[in-house]
Amino acid sequence: MDLSAKAQPVHVLLVAAPGEARDAYERELVRVGVSFDALDSPADLRGPMAERLYNGLLLDLATWIRCPAQKRSTLQGVLERFPVLRLLYNPEQGGLRGVTLGGTVQQARDMEAFLLEQCAGFPARSFRMAERQSSICNVRILERPDQPEAEGLRAVTSNLSEAGCFLISCRDFAAGQQLWLVFKELDDHEPIAATVRWLRPWGESMRLPGAGVSFDSLNEKQQRALRSLHREPA
Repeated sequence: MDLSAKAQPVHVLLVAAPGEARDAYERELVRVGVSFDALDSPADLRGPMAERLYNGLLLDLATWIRCPAQKRSTLQGVLERFPVLRLLYNPEQGGLRGVTLGGTVQQARDMEAFLLEQCAGFPARSFRMAERQSSICNVRILERPDQPEAEGLRAVTSNLSEAGCFLISCRDFAAGQQLWLVFKELDDHEPIAATVRWLRPWGESMRLPGAGVSFDSLNEKQQRALRSLHREPA
């Protein structure tokens, strides 16, 4: 399917060091019909580039690993806000493979399917880092928008911004999963649609488990309320 023919064309950012792997990624993007910008390193994501609008991020895994650890930590907030496909290139083992955040190499994703199923339906936004604070809020996680609030899974948030948050929970989620969130601290208890972007499963590290989510839509009242919450001291 040629994604360039869609009413709202898909535009993504490719982060990969120059070389054979990047050439292969760019050929595939041209074949699929997706417009893209390319960066040599995640460290280059600044200035005017960070203000452009994208529907997703393609990240060469080897390039990401070579990026300084401190810079990777800073950019984690970006990964929480977009559909992300980590790319591996090995011409001797089938060429190009993609792995979503929270997935494994054994769960390889096709780039074209990722662009069609996740990026095409994702509202374009900039990579400008939203102000984040470790605000602790109480939230109910719903599996559908009409689910009674009292039946929702109890969780708390960290790294809250107007773009998304991290949900602290031992529940198993899936990348790309749709959730609806009700914040106890907000006067407006209308569920907020959110999409799981990355995962930190229980038991895999000495850090709090949960899922990074991006907010899909907020009404003006919710935007103002979240802005107030994430600016308050934690």
